Amino acid sequence: MTLTLRDGDQLDHEERARLHAAIEEAQDQLDRGEGIPAEQFLAELRSPRRGGSGSLASPLHA
Repeated sequence: MTLTLRDGDQLDHEERARLHAAIEEAQDQLDRGEGIPAEQFLAELRSPRRGGSGSLASPLHA
């Protein structure tokens, strides 16, 4: 996957380093088979017992 950064992302050097480290760790977890299918993640996110609203709409963007 290729990500393109746009100017003005407002990240300083330390924040960008943390972002890259988190992305690398996530990829390492996937490589180790520690991920879950997207459908399962979304089902859990939407589950009322997990506090999900049943909608992916953010209150900030609703």
